[in-house]
Amino acid sequence: MKIEDDEDDEDDNPDQFSATKIGREMRATNVSAPVRSGRYCHRAVVWRSNATLRATIMPKNDPISEKWPWNGEFLRLFLILPSTIGVVATVATLPFTGIHACWFLTGIPVGALLYAIYNAVGRKVVALAHSVTPEEGECAQALVVHGKIQSPGIAVLGHGNLRLHMITGHRIEVGLKDIADIHEGRWLPGKYLWGKRAFSIKTQTGDRLAFAVPESIGAIWSSAIHDVR
Repeated sequence: MKIEDDEDDEDDNPDQFSATKIGREMRATNVSAPVRSGRYCHRAVVWRSNATLRATIMPKNDPISEKWPWNGEFLRLFLILPSTIGVVATVATLPFTGIHACWFLTGIPVGALLYAIYNAVGRKVVALAHSVTPEEGECAQALVVHGKIQSPGIAVLGHGNLRLHMITGHRIEVGLKDIADIHEGRWLPGKYLWGKRAFSIKTQTGDRLAFAVPESIGAIWSSAIHDVR
């Protein structure tokens, strides 16, 4: 297993490529080509357009359960829900509590703070996706855990290896044949992930790491990883 620390680069919007069948391809080529799962993967071809960066963080028309807090749907909720609830609650309780009803409005800056934090995270995740070329493998947005470090980032399943890139700059590479044990579920250490598939890995050197990707991607990757092992 190889671990690196590197600086992440920011760029513009990545193009995306569509899903293809991989089962027979993986067995026929013995992972001689990168896995192609598609919906959450970004082709690292930089192009200029008038579309906003926010529109490319996660493809549309996918289940909300498979999206991350730094994706556009959740970012909008961080702004809309606290504002709506705060205003409605203030108006409803103002006749009874007077000026104290304004405390409900404190949720608005809290929502704005969450928006700012996760918006920055989303931009870094997209920048990481730009650094991956199609030849390197398939890229999916992920939550990565290694030791005491837990960070959003990307996972890349490629030519017989798995690479995990965190927005902190921490990078891990594991050969699929070097995996001694692997468990799948919906839990990362201390955290249940709705709509995600979590992989807990132990390498032949005894190192432990974990990551989670959207369930639809995790199901495909699970087959690919077990085929190689």
